[in-house]
Amino acid sequence: MDNSSATSRSFPFQKMFIEVFSIVLAVSLALFVNEWREVRSNQTRAEAALQNITNEIRSNRELLNVIHTNNLVAVRIMNGEEVEEG
Repeated sequence: MDNSSATSRSFPFQKMFIEVFSIVLAVSLALFVNEWREVRSNQTRAEAALQNITNEIRSNRELLNVIHTNNLVAVRIMNGEEVEEG
């Protein structure tokens, strides 16, 4: 009888340990998945921001080339030089 009572006393602790372990595992897994999704989202936003910056730099360079050409023409006109059209 002592043997069966010892087994019955240890059984709730084993069951409780398994339940606690399952909960800890589930919470840890949920936190890991959440962190992974957040990192992935941040990478996507960073890539989009980098693409936007690249596009803005390209656009600004094109605009500066047009402005530079116009300024060269204006300087030639002020110096009395002939300006080719086109």
